[in-house]
Amino acid sequence: MIDRIIDSVLEGLNKTYAITLKERERVFNQLRMYIRPAIYRMYLNFPMVNPLKDQILNKYGHIYTIIEDLFQQLNIEVIKSISEDDLAYLTIHFATFIKDTKDTDNYKMSGVIVCPSDIGVSVLLRNE
Repeated sequence: MIDRIIDSVLEGLNKTYAITLKERERVFNQLRMYIRPAIYRMYLNFPMVNPLKDQILNKYGHIYTIIEDLFQQLNIEVIKSISEDDLAYLTIHFATFIKDTKDTDNYKMSGVIVCPSDIGVSVLLRNE
């Protein structure tokens, strides 16, 4: 079950958010080491407190939202009840994985911004 959960999350990360992580086997193993005890905590209703949760949410809120969405999409009831504290710890894991992926990519992204209403909006989007 744990392997299916991790596969589903990594596949959802790729399909929904177009994020492909490098060294999938290493990522998979690290997630397995974290998710296995997290599932037991959820089954036994033994909450864990993450003292860094607020700092993680402030710095990596966008990644937290992605991880929360991916876990909510799973059709496994115990996983749907994952705590914010566990999601915050998982956010740190994924932030590290994503950073490692960005550090190894040597390509330049390009795109076209078209805004029919105002050139100012296009400039703001480009700068963002």
